[in-house]
Amino acid sequence: MQAKSSLLTVSQDEINWATQNSIFIAREDQSAILYNAEQRGIKRGAQQTAIANAKNLLKLGVPAETVAKGCSLPLENVLELAKQP
Repeated sequence: MQAKSSLLTVSQDEINWATQNSIFIAREDQSAILYNAEQRGIKRGAQQTAIANAKNLLKLGVPAETVAKGCSLPLENVLELAKQP
């Protein structure tokens, strides 16, 4: 009888541990998803800023090669921006 009681206690402890572990993993996954989304947003914002800066510099007459280097954009992209009105 005591062995059966001990077995039930161990089994319940394992169930409790598995439940807590699942909750922990779910929270970690959620944190990773949010972090990655934030990083993509930051990168997208930085890219949009670089494009806006490149357009402004091109309007001022700065050579495309200089704009590409200064804004860390590929020269091909800057040349495409220069063609836009």
